[in-house]
Amino acid sequence: HEDNIVPAGMLPLPADFDRLLRVRVQDQEGEEHELMVRVPCFKPAKPRAPTSDDLRRLVPLELALKEAIALQRVRLDAEKLDEAFAPLFQMIGEIQGVRAHKVDLSTQALSASFGAVEHVEMVLVEVPQDLRRLKEELRE
Repeated sequence: HEDNIVPAGMLPLPADFDRLLRVRVQDQEGEEHELMVRVPCFKPAKPRAPTSDDLRRLVPLELALKEAIALQRVRLDAEKLDEAFAPLFQMIGEIQGVRAHKVDLSTQALSASFGAVEHVEMVLVEVPQDLRRLKEELRE
C-alpha cells in the first residue's frame, strides 16, 4: 500500500484485506492472459459502532467458526476453517466500513501486475465480472 494515497477519513489496511479482481489482458503479440489485480481497501478512521441488528447477523457466522475450530481438534482442515472464517471476516469488514476505493486497470497498472518487462504492455480485453461486485463500494 506504500504507493497508494489514503483517502480522506480512512486508514490503510494490510494487503491481506485487498480485494482480488480477476482480469483478462492481452499482450502486444495478441496472447491473452488472466491476472489477479489487487484492489486496496481502507477502513474508516472512526468506524461506526455495530448495531444490535449487526450483532444478530454475526451470530450464525460465529457459531460456524466455533464448529470449524472444534473440528480442527479431530482433524486439521485448513479449507474448512477458511470457509467458516471468510464470511465472518467479510461481514465484520462490511460493518466496520472497510471499502475498496480505486481500481486501476490502466495499461501501466496491468503491465506492472503481470510483472512484465518495460517494453511489454498489457491491455484489458474485457471488463471484469468481479468489478460489478465492487461497484457499490468504489470511490474512483
